Amino acid sequence: RLEPIVNGPVVEAIYAIGKVEAVRRFQARAGVLSGISKLPAREGASIRQGEVLVQFAEGTSIRAPFSGIVSHVNYKAGESVFSGNVIAELIDPSEYDVRVVLDQRAAMRVKNGQLAKMSFDGLRETEFSGTVRAVYSSQDQFTVLLRPNSLPPQVLEGMTADLAIEVSRKSERILVPIAAIQAGKVTRVRSGKRQTIELKTGLVTGEYIELV
Repeated sequence: RLEPIVNGPVVEAIYAIGKVEAVRRFQARAGVLSGISKLPAREGASIRQGEVLVQFAEGTSIRAPFSGIVSHVNYKAGESVFSGNVIAELIDPSEYDVRVVLDQRAAMRVKNGQLAKMSFDGLRETEFSGTVRAVYSSQDQFTVLLRPNSLPPQVLEGMTADLAIEVSRKSERILVPIAAIQAGKVTRVRSGKRQTIELKTGLVTGEYIELV
């Protein structure tokens, strides 16, 4: 069959899988060895800013610094907790990042402000967008944080997203169908005449490849 050569933009992207995580989280910890008298927080419960998360037998308490959802509760009322141990964790579900770990070659091409597309299993019919907000190294891993523009309420912390981070874009390029290329050559049909010619190609975009 014959396929047309077209003009259009070509985008180079880095593909990866990222994990959703809350931007704001708070861990309620005991400052000293303490007994827990009340633990109003329950996993999955919504807590308003200022409400009590933990009440200690000594009369002190820990209150929520912001409104959110209790994601973890590690103790029960009546138990004792050592200094520094996490009693409960609170996250803010109104703002998420997507964290992705890249290899060195890919991480060197990612910069703050680059655009990204993301999709979630179960929501394949909808594509979400975001931007790169941080690129850094942590414990010999090269981490990228993406800030989604918006996410639906069914997307929760810990879910994974398929990502495409745009690292290069060229506008109005000549694009040749990839399926037409065999061993670096293509059969061109012009004015009814066929001719096999060699091609030098560049970036791939979908079913087309850039003609250099």
